[in-house]
Amino acid sequence: MEQNILLVEDQINLSAALVAILTQKGYRVDAVYDGVTGLEYAQAGTYDAIVLDVMLPKMDGFAVISELRRSGNDVPTIMLTARDTLRDKITGLDAGADDYLTKPFQPAELLARLRALTRRQGTVVSGALTLGNTTLDLESGDLCILANSEVDNKKNSDNISAEAIAGSEISADAIAGSVANTNADTAEVKTTATDAGTGEEASTKGFSTLTKNANATTNAIADTEANAEAKIVAKVHLSQREFDVCQILMANPGQTISKSRLLERIWGMDSDADENSVEAYVSFVRKKLSYLGSNLNITTLRMLGYRIEVKNE
Repeated sequence: MEQNILLVEDQINLSAALVAILTQKGYRVDAVYDGVTGLEYAQAGTYDAIVLDVMLPKMDGFAVISELRRSGNDVPTIMLTARDTLRDKITGLDAGADDYLTKPFQPAELLARLRALTRRQGTVVSGALTLGNTTLDLESGDLCILANSEVDNKKNSDNISAEAIAGSEISADAIAGSVANTNADTAEVKTTATDAGTGEEASTKGFSTLTKNANATTNAIADTEANAEAKIVAKVHLSQREFDVCQILMANPGQTISKSRLLERIWGMDSDADENSVEAYVSFVRKKLSYLGSNLNITTLRMLGYRIEVKNE
């Protein structure tokens, strides 16, 4: 997946220029123009790096980075400032910034520093969001169901089978193999989900391979709390919009996320998309969660937005 950058810069022209440069280099950029909004975005989203100006309206960059670090958010952050005194640099670094760039600067230098930060981040920051029995792989864009034991694995596999077989093309050989040899079988499911009332088709061609093999380890993830190995028993690949919706909701479990917030974060403030687009993609994500047998539930709160939670068993 593309790397996500949050840019917090109040100079509109400079911000627009940086967005253009970063986008051209393959980054996805959210640009905001004051410290309070920057803090809200940083806390609500999942970013690979933040480019943060010091002199901001409403809340300065030092306060933003201090609050992020206090709350446990360790996303790599470069601070931008025209203030080049040693004291200012020390203040920013002590507050939690990872790097400090003095204005004016060359775009090539900013890009090099971003590459260095995100390269170091890759070995430290988790590449997945996990909630309940469901994991979103931030690198591949796959939505996965995990099982920590053969019992849980069989339970999830049984739950998936009924939904997977209904309305899906599964070869007779694959089904027969599933019954005859549970230690070696996989079944490939191809299906297309259409959101009622929108006419928009979410292609889930190769909704991915449903791996029912409890003994085959696919991208095994260490469960540090239980000291056990979690196995992927089923997964689907998300489209970019589905991924964005799922990522924001899973990064904020139990919190109400408004349609306008999703619309602004995913489509952008200048987009012609409306709230019907949000509703459509939330519907697509719900269908894929249901298809997998996820224990997550996306609740619609009328006039407020959406909230994702683990279902009560």
